[in-house]
Amino acid sequence: MRIGVFADEISPMLDDQIAAMQRENIHYLELRGVDGKGVLKFTLEEAKQIKK
Repeated sequence: MRIGVFADEISPMLDDQIAAMQRENIHYLELRGVDGKGVLKFTLEEAKQIKK
């Protein structure tokens, strides 16, 4: 079994999401939103930046 998180339930901010996942040694996430913006609203450039 692999444990993951809904990233926006940690925080709306990407940096906070990543920090919490690293702190808890969690490697999988369900990305629903970043910085208050839903994934369906991302531009291609925003999606590429988040992927990094």
